[in-house]
Amino acid sequence: RSIYQDQTGVLWFGSEYNGLARLDSQGRWLILTEADGLADQEVKAMVQDRFGNLWLGTRNGITRLDAQYLRNLGEQ
Repeated sequence: RSIYQDQTGVLWFGSEYNGLARLDSQGRWLILTEADGLADQEVKAMVQDRFGNLWLGTRNGITRLDAQYLRNLGEQ
């Protein structure tokens, strides 16, 4: 459904049925789903604000992934 490159160069992939996937610079994948706080599994759009928060447009509304949460994901 959507692809986005964030301010740190990480690629994010929004899917129709499987949530949000992150591909980091080392080629590692991480999948986020409703269990991780997404409003829905279908991620249609993404944008990052000037504070580093990632905003997702889903079939069931908007999800905001906090900048600190995203930094912590990068440390996994």
